[in-house]
Amino acid sequence: MSNLHPKQIPTRLKYIEEELHIRESDFASFILKCLISEPDSAEQKNYMIAAASILERFSCLVYKGNDGQYRKLALTTYYKSFFKHWAETPEEVFERVKQYGVTRDKAELIYKLLWQIADIVCPMMAGIEEQGFVSEYVYAIEYVINHGGYLQKPEMGILFPQNYPDYNWPGSGIAAEVNKYEMFQS
Repeated sequence: MSNLHPKQIPTRLKYIEEELHIRESDFASFILKCLISEPDSAEQKNYMIAAASILERFSCLVYKGNDGQYRKLALTTYYKSFFKHWAETPEEVFERVKQYGVTRDKAELIYKLLWQIADIVCPMMAGIEEQGFVSEYVYAIEYVINHGGYLQKPEMGILFPQNYPDYNWPGSGIAAEVNKYEMFQS
């Protein structure tokens, strides 16, 4: 008997690491474009879904450890690959977004939003007990955006923050739309 869950894809650790190296820049581009897009626009929605799709893809990839149990990458690996490589400081974020006419103040807010997103989605990705779906990653991103950067550090449960009383997935908005599509596909 294995600890493999539906949607999880067993592969080799080196393949997960190689794919992560290739796709982390796609994620960075999508999430930054999501955060600089006009709120509630089709463009923002598309970039949010694209970023969430990458997160879900990597949360599905597992490898078999020496003990025969399936594992995901370490939590710190997700933080490092998806956020720290390209958003370590507000200045680094500003350098990446200034070409789109983003001010330093807006870049600082984007930096704050990115790390609040990271604090929710990275533990979601690393958890082996449950498997996140695209709609759940979309909801996490949308939730942070809707709170404008005014969130305390999340206390993560198995998949969702436990200390955000209004964190009601799938809620409404883009996440609810994506969830309906996912349910139709099941």
